[in-house]
Amino acid sequence: MVFGFGKKDPSEQGVKKDGGGSTTADATETTADEEPSKPKQGNADDGVYNAENDAKIDSEHRKQCSTNLFKAFWPLRMFLMSVARFPLDIERHADGTHTYNVNFKSPGGIYYGVFAGILIYVLILGSWNLFSIILEFKISPWERTKEFSLELEYEVAIVKRHTATIVVMWVAMFHSLVETLNVYKKRHYFGHFLTFWSKAVHTLHMDIAESAYKYAKKITVILLVFIGIFLLIAVTRISPITSGAPGCFGMLLFRQFTGGSAWMVRSPATVVGFQILGGIIMSLIFFASKSHIILFTYQCKLLRSAFGIWNARAYAAILRGGIDVSHDNGAATYTLLFKDHCVLLDLLEGSDRYFSGVLESYFALGIFDLVVEFYFFLRAAKYGHNRKLAATPLLSDQYYIRPFDWLPALLIFCISVYLIFVASKAAAEVAEEALGGLEIIRRKTLLGRQTDEELYFMLSMFNSFTSYRRIELSGGGYFFMNKEFIVGLFSTILSYFIILAQFRPVMDYHPTEYDENPALLRERMGRMLTLFEGVREHHYLTTKDQATFAPPLPPGLEEYDA
Repeated sequence: MVFGFGKKDPSEQGVKKDGGGSTTADATETTADEEPSKPKQGNADDGVYNAENDAKIDSEHRKQCSTNLFKAFWPLRMFLMSVARFPLDIERHADGTHTYNVNFKSPGGIYYGVFAGILIYVLILGSWNLFSIILEFKISPWERTKEFSLELEYEVAIVKRHTATIVVMWVAMFHSLVETLNVYKKRHYFGHFLTFWSKAVHTLHMDIAESAYKYAKKITVILLVFIGIFLLIAVTRISPITSGAPGCFGMLLFRQFTGGSAWMVRSPATVVGFQILGGIIMSLIFFASKSHIILFTYQCKLLRSAFGIWNARAYAAILRGGIDVSHDNGAATYTLLFKDHCVLLDLLEGSDRYFSGVLESYFALGIFDLVVEFYFFLRAAKYGHNRKLAATPLLSDQYYIRPFDWLPALLIFCISVYLIFVASKAAAEVAEEALGGLEIIRRKTLLGRQTDEELYFMLSMFNSFTSYRRIELSGGGYFFMNKEFIVGLFSTILSYFIILAQFRPVMDYHPTEYDENPALLRERMGRMLTLFEGVREHHYLTTKDQATFAPPLPPGLEEYDA
């Protein structure tokens, strides 16, 4: 794709500029009460800008269009910078446009490099530790003693307790890696593309920032509220998963350096430290994995507004007589209107090209992610408070109590559904708005007396709309994002959920195969979870049995051994 614009020189064409790059001639019909030298004014509702040949007003309005776009991008730019997705410098010009240049020596570029290193470390070491725990690998020179076996069982219990969290985080890590590689591979293209947007709105004379700015503010508020609720749940420890999941993630990241898992029961301060560090890295990776789909939705809002303004101009020019085809300036206006259309197609193709690879990864992994999140939410809501079931170790569906774990599960599920639905809907609206121009062209018949310039314009537009390439956003050509895609997407999610629900995975730990005394192991695990997740004491006992046990003591393993 070549970024370029149709050059417009009013002095050569002898016409006035309309509301955005396309020019419109003033109607020359007059009445007896009108002065011949006073031109008709276009209607503002027609999308036609009335500058009355005032170059100063025209220049200021174009500058304002670019400035508004830059301001609308500010909330999203801050979000991208916070998750290491903006290794660019910005240069501002006198005409209000901005140039974006990649610079890995800038703070944003250094942050991007550090995050990429952390992501690779987490993905490699975390995956190795995860499989080591599942397959019961040794990570230290210790012999396989009873103490070592018990510590390994602690790790297995924590991993199984947080199966859903591990799935969500590994999906986020894989997609974050795809985004990180995409940013590096297309780093120069990313800067040129943002620069092209800034200059396009200036040249086309389109103020398209309003709807995009509303979306940027809305998603910023939603993310802040989401973070605030999660922090509140984690600090109050009303949900075990908000404390245990960060601790589990920290354990997987630094398992090689702890020499075992005795810290889980010996040092509450160490547990809190692991939880804080793991929570920070988890949050960074999770939000980084959502950054490009948010940016994609923002671009869709801009594209829809741009096509909407072009449609308004085309309607005013073609169906309401905004162009006087009896004069030569009408030909220039049709030419510029078509060139504006070509610039919009360049913007559409640019969005499709930059987000190719990212969209395929997000929607493919997002389907699996949503299915697991929804299943875990339903299961936690149904079984999380069941004390009787939690105190029966021999049941096949045995469950440690996990009160209110459904709450963070619901929050994550809602934010995931919202982002994937809004992105799909915004992309579908771009296609609908773009094809709205075809409906306007269809209403202008080719029959009757018309100038050659008008016929060329109509044929060129028909050729553009009916070419082999569909005017829709696509994931690198693998799928086209329209309303049919939305229906198919959620049908697929529902189908996979039904399949998963039939297997009914427990997603929890079952201490029934450790040694000859599973009840003792269950007590030890319950006390460990009290310290590690903040679950209330004696959560693994029924009310009837609580009086037979002394309160758990915080020190080490020797107090748990029989």
